[in-house]
Amino acid sequence: MASTTNSGSGVRSPFFLYLPLSHMHVPIAVAAQFNGSSVDKSPYGDALVEMDWTVGQVLQALRDSGVDKDTLVVYMSDNGPWDVKCNLSGSKVCSHIFLDL
Repeated sequence: MASTTNSGSGVRSPFFLYLPLSHMHVPIAVAAQFNGSSVDKSPYGDALVEMDWTVGQVLQALRDSGVDKDTLVVYMSDNGPWDVKCNLSGSKVCSHIFLDL
């Protein structure tokens, strides 16, 4: 857990930041600066470029505030969009895995 200074008081207090990014599910929209920014110029690729930039901004803010050395950053992702949205996913082919339970 990192700590931050409360508005000029000089007192540092721990904080927890939960930042859920939906970029891996369906690239609904990207900021204009990221439109066409990926190598393949796809909506999915552009959304990932924006997500990468966003995470970079958070990490830079931690460095700028001097708490980066005392902060644990956990970065997770799921498996991307559901089958219906595969035309917006990162691969051209949707693969299916069926488990016999």
